[in-house]
Order: sequence, then C-alpha cells, then structure tokens
Amino acid sequence: MRKFNALADPQYKMVGLTFALIGVLLLIVQKLLNLTYDPGWEERTLLLIHYVIVLSLIMLNFSKEIDDDERIQRIRYTLLKLIYAWTILGISFYLVCTGLNSVNLNLYLIIYIIEGMLVLYQILFRIYLALNPKWIFEEHRSARSFLIMGITILFLIGLVIFDMITFIV
Repeated sequence: MRKFNALADPQYKMVGLTFALIGVLLLIVQKLLNLTYDPGWEERTLLLIHYVIVLSLIMLNFSKEIDDDERIQRIRYTLLKLIYAWTILGISFYLVCTGLNSVNLNLYLIIYIIEGMLVLYQILFRIYLALNPKWIFEEHRSARSFLIMGITILFLIGLVIFDMITFIV
C-alpha cells in the first residue's frame, strides 16, 4: 500500500472543519440578510464563500487521522478514487444535460456538486471506519466500475453521433 505523503497533520482536520462551518454560516447570513451593495457584489461574494467552503473541505478530507494505519489509508484511497470518479461523472453529466450552452450553464451547480462530493467523502469515510474494522482484509478487485464507465462512454459516444447525424440531416 502506498502511503499518502501529501496529507496534512491531524490538527488541520479541526481547522478545516471550523473554516467550512464558518463558510456555511457566512453563506446563510448572506442569504438571510440579502446583502447587495452594488451590481455583481453578491455573485463575487458567493463565489468567494464557496471557494472557502471547498478549500476547507479539502483541508478536512486530506488530513491524516490521529492513528493513521494501513486500514485507514486503504479506506481513504478507495473512497478518494470513488469520489473523484463520481465528481467527474457528476460534472460531466451536468455539462451534457445543459448542452454546454453558456446561457444555461450555472457555475453554482458545479460548485454544489464538488461540495456535495467532498461532504459525501467525509460521511462515507466515517461510516466505513465505524462499521467494518476488518475492511482491509475483505478487499477484492472488481471491474464493475470500469464496466459502468465503459457503458457510460459508449452512451456518450452514441449521443455525440446522434447529435451529429441530427445536425447533418
């Protein structure tokens, strides 16, 4: 098992959680008070708040545990692969559904997908740590995820070909 050398020390986990909660509180306060000073100010502030939340969740998720053993590293590695793939698929699905039309494209939905996946990672990580202490010994390799990915890619290729044929005709 490869070790994650880029992970932060365990004390950054609490710092990331604190900053994420502060970001969520700022988001709630801005929505409740409907703060607008000049045109575009709310948009810029919302993006900054979401940026704070995303970076804080990354700090939370990429910090070591106090007892960071091989089991925890394997759970983290597996969930990081899963959440990374789900994030890419979620953003890609949204972009395909909007047709890459810049008028209909909503940046906040992409940010919500990223934030949701970072929160989902933390929830799944805690569940796996609590429920299955022998998780490392039950590891098996499955190609189902790549089968689903292959089917998805074939579907997208078919969709592109269908769009091209529709455009030509």
